[in-house]
Amino acid sequence: MRPDETFHRLRDWTAGSALAERLGAQILNESGYADLDPIHPLGGPDGGKDALCVKGERKWIMAVYFPYGQERFSQTRQKFQGDLAGVSKNHAEGMAFVTNQKLTEGERNELEALASPAPVEIFHLDRVAGVLDKPAMVSVRKQFLQIDTSEAAVLDAVAEMKATQTGGDSWCRLDFSGLDAATGGVPRCVALIRTGRFPIYDLHIRVANMHTWKDVFTYDLPQALVGSPPIWMHNPAFRVAPNTFFRIFFIARNGSWHQDMVLRFSKARQYWSCATRVVGMKGENLYEFIGSEFAEEFGPENFEVPPHPDV
Repeated sequence: MRPDETFHRLRDWTAGSALAERLGAQILNESGYADLDPIHPLGGPDGGKDALCVKGERKWIMAVYFPYGQERFSQTRQKFQGDLAGVSKNHAEGMAFVTNQKLTEGERNELEALASPAPVEIFHLDRVAGVLDKPAMVSVRKQFLQIDTSEAAVLDAVAEMKATQTGGDSWCRLDFSGLDAATGGVPRCVALIRTGRFPIYDLHIRVANMHTWKDVFTYDLPQALVGSPPIWMHNPAFRVAPNTFFRIFFIARNGSWHQDMVLRFSKARQYWSCATRVVGMKGENLYEFIGSEFAEEFGPENFEVPPHPDV
């Protein structure tokens, strides 16, 4: 968040008048006012005041003005003058005017002169932000502005930022398509499918045939892997035997993982059936899929790596 996040969220207020009045009451409570008595925050006849309060054992009224964004001073002055009538109407001594408008010192002096001889206290944008940024107001900031500066929230934000830059816990896998008798065991294309909320950067892929223990395909992704649609890699330069065990190694900015893929040719169906799983850096299963047709024809798959051909 920006260091002046409180300022920006107050200025661009979108929460409506009811929450603005309740926030105004919190501001006055923190600023030495007592016995805050809201009138009708949800709407209704309020007799020219948003709340009654006490300052120095004297009766004051509270008036709140929280439009969206910054308006011309003439509009703020008009609202102030309208609210000022509530002082005499409610037999009060003065008025606390709480607003999200940025007012210069000269503009504040002009409003105070309009109120004379009645005392007024103007809580303008920067003053309100200053009150809310006090350590004692952390729960109020969280409730009304959704600004959470607790240690846990800061650590979560740092972790989120780091994950966005590194890839976090996102991972990807390959999926072969168009593997049937007509292609002679050459996939028509290979889909690269990402799982997770964060982009994957600097991705290197190595496909090894574990029957021969030789690499058959490598690929470096020049751009970040983002979004949900798969990336299609056409015309891969390798062929799949009737019984093939591929181990696919992935290395990226956020770590490494591998995918085991067992492909077996079905003579009855004239295409390759697949069983695959993705294993994380700590040996945890991230994904596993064994097609029903694979299981029906070839039984369960335990993804046991074939022995080295020289053994």
